[in-house]
Amino acid sequence: MTNKHDGITSIVLKALLEGQKLNRKDFNNGSLHSWISAIRNQRYIPVESIATSDRTCDYFMLPYEIKRCLTPILRQQQRQEMREQVFRRRQQQAIRKLEQASVGIQADKTKTCKEIVSLEVPASELTGGGSDE
Repeated sequence: MTNKHDGITSIVLKALLEGQKLNRKDFNNGSLHSWISAIRNQRYIPVESIATSDRTCDYFMLPYEIKRCLTPILRQQQRQEMREQVFRRRQQQAIRKLEQASVGIQADKTKTCKEIVSLEVPASELTGGGSDE
């Protein structure tokens, strides 16, 4: 992350902690999602989002999460909870990707097998044995 990115992320976080609702249109670009991701996934601060009718999202913090974030002892607890949630989500995403890759490999093997059989190649060529046909 660059210093400029850190600075903008801090500005976004300050606005969220003040109870503001943010939308990328407010920033005239699509980078708000990246800044929110940094707040959620690197600083472990809970930010909510709601899809809007124009297919963007409004980002905000719940009032009780703002209070927790501003109270040092509760902030540590909140950070730990968010860290666990982020790691759990990352594990689930990794498992899904592995499952998809496994299904893809199995599909490729099945396809290859079907292609070999459909070529009507003599059995001896498939097994490496002599020609008994």
